[in-house]
This record gives sequence, C-alpha cells and structure tokens, in this order.
Amino acid sequence: MSVHEVEGSTENDGGAWIRVRGPLGIARLAHTQIVRATAPTDEVGGVLEGRAVTRNGTVANVGWSLGAAPRGTHVALSLDVDAKSALDRFLLAIGGRRWLERQLLRGALEDLRTELQRR
Repeated sequence: MSVHEVEGSTENDGGAWIRVRGPLGIARLAHTQIVRATAPTDEVGGVLEGRAVTRNGTVANVGWSLGAAPRGTHVALSLDVDAKSALDRFLLAIGGRRWLERQLLRGALEDLRTELQRR
C-alpha cells in the first residue's frame, strides 16, 4: 500500500484526502482524520484512533493502543472495515482484508521506527 497524493481538507475537521494504491492497480481516494488521541499516563497507555472514508462510502476505523511492557512498549492495532460497495466487499472477501491488515501494520511499524530514530 502506498499513499500517492495528500491534499489538505477543505473541511474544518483537520483531515486530508489521500489516494491509496494497492495491488493490481486498485486505488481508492479516502478522506482521513484523527478521531481521538489520548496521551499516555503513568497508569494508562496512549490511544490513537483514525477514520478513513472513501467516496463510495466504505469506512475504515483504525486504532493504535500503546502500553508499557517489561522490555519496551506493547502496541495493539485494530482495523474495522465496513465496505459499502459490492466491489469493495468482494475485494475484502478474497484476501483484501488480510492484505490491508499486513500493509497497515507494516506501515505503522515503519512510521514508529522513523519517529524513534528522530529522537
């Protein structure tokens, strides 16, 4: 999965429009936004929740939860996709959901690695 275009949103939600390209030339334009971000405290880990909505109505909700672990940080990733179009439902059923989860996890880990290297 790769993001090819990022455009600022004309809406007042702080989100952006992105074009995501997958295998076989399949691409989707989606409006993304952070829905909730909670900073970690001594007692509770941090949470980041995002949402992406395509023009055909497919919605993806993504969540990252971070918590202390004995040798670092425990990261939990959740993905929930509600496909509205018949084509998106078909693509998810034939393996698109697993592909999306793998790519999202790989991208999230790479972003985390990059951020940690900056510090």
